[in-house]
Amino acid sequence: MEINGKTNLGWHSPDNGTNKTGFSALPDGYINNSGEFVFLEINGNWWSSTEFFEENAYYRRLYYNESRVGRFNTFKTTGFSVRCIKD
Repeated sequence: MEINGKTNLGWHSPDNGTNKTGFSALPDGYINNSGEFVFLEINGNWWSSTEFFEENAYYRRLYYNESRVGRFNTFKTTGFSVRCIKD
């Protein structure tokens, strides 16, 4: 899916953020199962509210070098960001 909600700050070069959608995504990486922050400046990851299996859920990822968003699934113990939206 083509999207560009990345800010134009903080991403590893080549940064292609334009924030056209207003999402203002930052490259926060994630916390792995060992409790370490990884991939800072490389990608941003956000949990979806959709489960994949009981122990897994979907998440979305933005990459530093692309303007598309990816959809993946992983264990719920992984430390991704959450975006809260007010109703």
